[in-house]
Amino acid sequence: MAPAPHRPDGPPRVLFLGLLIERKNPLGLLRAWAQIDRPPGARLLLAGDGPLRPAVEALVNELGLAGSVDLLGWVDAARSARLLEEADVLVLPSFFEGQPLALIEGMARGVALVSTAVGGIPDLIEDGVSGRLVPPGDDAALAAALGAVLRDGELRTRLGNAAYERARQDFNIEHTWRRLDALYREIAPQSARLAPGEAL
Repeated sequence: MAPAPHRPDGPPRVLFLGLLIERKNPLGLLRAWAQIDRPPGARLLLAGDGPLRPAVEALVNELGLAGSVDLLGWVDAARSARLLEEADVLVLPSFFEGQPLALIEGMARGVALVSTAVGGIPDLIEDGVSGRLVPPGDDAALAAALGAVLRDGELRTRLGNAAYERARQDFNIEHTWRRLDALYREIAPQSARLAPGEAL
């Protein structure tokens, strides 16, 4: 957890943090980015590498996005943390997900989140409260949600604060180990009554 949600200065920066693969939908993100009426100086940073890298580069050129999109390639954990500290918005437009660590890391820093309502993501983000959720594969909905968050600094702050509070309450290591400890203590008396080698 960051000590408190941070607020970067300057034009808004949107971060995609993940593999450039079909499941993460970086091409849909670029198509959505091209539709947005963006604030001056807004940038989209794609941090990650993968088999879609050539297609991503080609689409950036085709859509004329080279002036507002940075392809950072693979980043290590330290740079990933710095990018999250500098980001205003974290976007993950995946078709399929479990419970993405990138979103939890963004929540722990108070970054506004825009993602898709797939897998375990709706368990992390309450749409309109701690982030914005859109249907997977809907470029227009992604553009609308991302554009709204980009243009409204107060909305970014509100979503980021709510995400941070959710992470503090539910994903903080202090709370997590206490819940696990309580669970093990609840289970341990039952397992102690089992004969050696007997499964629960």
